[in-house]
Amino acid sequence: MKIKHAVLPLLVIVLYFYLNLFANALTDDAFITLRYVKTLLNTGTWGFLPGYTTNAVTSPLNVFLLALAGVFLGPTVNAVICCPQVSCHLPLYCLSAYHSIYSRRRFSGIWQQVH
Repeated sequence: MKIKHAVLPLLVIVLYFYLNLFANALTDDAFITLRYVKTLLNTGTWGFLPGYTTNAVTSPLNVFLLALAGVFLGPTVNAVICCPQVSCHLPLYCLSAYHSIYSRRRFSGIWQQVH
């Protein structure tokens, strides 16, 4: 029984040290995307290097969204922090607004009958 309780903390410690190996590393796809954003913002060139138009990015929409956020927020790091939060919270906001509008019109009579 005691061995079972000791395995979980040991697993957490091993996982922590394993993930720290990659803490300062960028995967090649993330590096390429961020380089495209930087080149697009600084020179207006769609490519990895300024002045050379290429198409080697796997997610053009991500580059456009990060570049759009970078126009308003400044450095690419701020855009990288902002975009996931917006992409997570905006659909939730839209769904809650839709629900509040739709539930008032359609289900207000049913809701009053139940209560």
